[in-house]
Amino acid sequence: MNQRKQDIEESDMKSLHDEQKKQYVFTYLYEEQSKRVRSRRVNEQLKKWGKQAGLKKKLHFHVSRHTFATLSLTYGTDLYTVSKLLGHSDIRPTAIYANVIDKKKSEAVAK
Repeated sequence: MNQRKQDIEESDMKSLHDEQKKQYVFTYLYEEQSKRVRSRRVNEQLKKWGKQAGLKKKLHFHVSRHTFATLSLTYGTDLYTVSKLLGHSDIRPTAIYANVIDKKKSEAVAK
């Protein structure tokens, strides 16, 4: 009886895990792998998408973080929230992105 209960609980955990995986773009990151392998796979996928989109810039995870932060601030997300989403413990590194946005706004007005 206990074995059957354990099998059901493990099955429930697996389906919950699969449901959680659907929330993410890089679902394979949940697989048991080294950090280096996960990083390489993300970078490979980003490069593939960039090539499909006809982008000349080499894409990698760090570029995607910059893009996420810059677009979030551009579309009105507050600095504190972006800082927390990026996992920064201090707001100062995130403030660099705000300076980029301010510079872009100044350039747009100057045109």
